[in-house]
Amino acid sequence: MDKKYTFEIPVSWTVCTDLEIKAGSLKEAIEIANASPLPTGGDYLDASFEVGCAEEANESVLEAIKVDQTPLKELPTLIGSLETDEAKDRLKERLTEEG
Repeated sequence: MDKKYTFEIPVSWTVCTDLEIKAGSLKEAIEIANASPLPTGGDYLDASFEVGCAEEANESVLEAIKVDQTPLKELPTLIGSLETDEAKDRLKERLTEEG
């Protein structure tokens, strides 16, 4: 059986709703809305779900390696999951140094 790894992948999506703001002007209402806590409820904006940036995902892989203390001989299987050449090079350097 293939070993399974745990990754924390950053994701985001958009929710649309209205805030009811009492203010003396539109400018003031916008300022109050910008300083307000996130509202609850709302509607999901279709097709707004996306996986976070590649660099954040790469950091998740590298952090998982540290947290899980994955044996270095198993790490080559993770290189293919990294999105940028820089992250791949960092992992390869670690394998060379410690392996």
